[in-house]
Amino acid sequence: MWRILRTAAAAVIIAGTTNNAFASPIFFTSETPFNAALGGATLGLESFESNFTGGVLSVDFDALTVTGDQNLIRTNPSTLATDGTGTIGIIDFNFNGNFMTFSFDSPINAFSLDVLAANDFFSGGNIILGNNNGASQILYSGLLPTSQVSFIGLIDTTTPFSSVTVTTTLSGDGVQYDRLRFGTVDSTPTPVPEPSTMLLFGTGLAAAAYRRWRKAAARAEGD
Repeated sequence: MWRILRTAAAAVIIAGTTNNAFASPIFFTSETPFNAALGGATLGLESFESNFTGGVLSVDFDALTVTGDQNLIRTNPSTLATDGTGTIGIIDFNFNGNFMTFSFDSPINAFSLDVLAANDFFSGGNIILGNNNGASQILYSGLLPTSQVSFIGLIDTTTPFSSVTVTTTLSGDGVQYDRLRFGTVDSTPTPVPEPSTMLLFGTGLAAAAYRRWRKAAARAEGD
């Protein structure tokens, strides 16, 4: 009997916490769960193949503008490119880390990017992803393998955002970026049970468990 009641209580706890595990925003360091979270949505793609002029702080692309705290660098062909042959990059000539901001013409709620060869010498540093709504998280920390491709992603179906900033803190580091994906995924919220609904649900489970126990006990006495 107590085992049945404990199972019912566990079900109440799960019902109250499952949806919270998917609260926005969600940060990603692996592409597989990011793609799964898209729910089949098709995102826009920028591979930085256009022949933009390097040595400037800001570059306009079809649906976004890229701005750096130091001069942007165009590399084409790049041995590190993950889509096509071109990348956009930045080198920390000021030796205090660097950042690159991607500002979109229209608000989005899904973003991903390949970060190339970051934090791959000396003691490493942090790769931080944040948006203009204040959501921010350290996604990589410490020394990474040489020329590693580090996936970063962000989905926030609650609050769309119009810009994303990638910060690397390693002094003197040179970083390239490629395969920027961006767009909008389904923002329909998943209903979260009200406390009263959860209580009724739990009470019903407990009552059903008790009835099953009584019937089993009665059959045992009849035998």
